[in-house]
Amino acid sequence: MIKIILVRHGSTNWTKEGRYQGSTDVPLSEEGLKQARNAAKRLKKEKIDIAYTSKLRRAIDTAKEIVKFHNVELIQVEELNERSYGKWEGLTKEEVEKRYADNRVAYEKERYKIRPLGGESFLDLRNRIEPFIKKVVEKNKDKAILIVSHNGPLRIITGILMKYGEEKIAELYMQPTSLTVISLDNGKPTIHLMNCDKHNT
Repeated sequence: MIKIILVRHGSTNWTKEGRYQGSTDVPLSEEGLKQARNAAKRLKKEKIDIAYTSKLRRAIDTAKEIVKFHNVELIQVEELNERSYGKWEGLTKEEVEKRYADNRVAYEKERYKIRPLGGESFLDLRNRIEPFIKKVVEKNKDKAILIVSHNGPLRIITGILMKYGEEKIAELYMQPTSLTVISLDNGKPTIHLMNCDKHNT
């Protein structure tokens, strides 16, 4: 059986302000670092055989807190980077609605396939992540795998593993340092935790 532990990075100042972060390399805030340490304590006694993170520092710094308690190499991969939000990055939803109204309206109608202006759609993100996650699963039979990433990639990974449809993937949301735990037994998925951030309360 394979166990996959999905963790979103901790909060940043942009998270708090409701700004699209995307591929912008925003660091953890003090609150975010505290959240990462809380998640690390929660996972301290969990078996972790291999750990992956995106190459953006908010994910790397979250993952580093977790692997302090585990003798594993932290592997950084671009496939786990958040999707690019293009011209939306650094803006709030309200600012996007004012500056790029047509693009925002189109996006709301078909969120899975429409790209933020100059950015990536969920479909683009899936095309980037799916080969990676399939390879990870194939290479790590009977192991516990930690993946620290971002809201978008974790929604896609959850959708791939659980065989969710496009609409459900687009509707998912992962809280900062939330845990989602999925096991695969001969390819059959079971979800044990979903977007759980009780360690932050």
